[in-house]
Amino acid sequence: MSPELPAADRARALRFAPRLLAWFETDGRKDLPWQRDPVPYRVWISEVMLQQTQVATVERCYNPFVEGFAAVLALANAAADEVLHIVRRGMG
Repeated sequence: MSPELPAADRARALRFAPRLLAWFETDGRKDLPWQRDPVPYRVWISEVMLQQTQVATVERCYNPFVEGFAAVLALANAAADEVLHIVRRGMG
């Protein structure tokens, strides 16, 4: 827990955390592609994708994307058209 939080906020967070974890245990999604191999690059890619669209769309696009760009260097060296092609193929 962050020491910068006021005591009342820390106490609220400590009460809330177990409820959130219990919800995740019963209702949270646990078998998404980026959860199966949670290396930092893949998690980062999923986070960027999830900021732009819905989980169902990311589920379709994610695997083709990380297969096409397996590492950050491959993505950095790719042409924008190549990246868009793979994203569109995954959405199709």
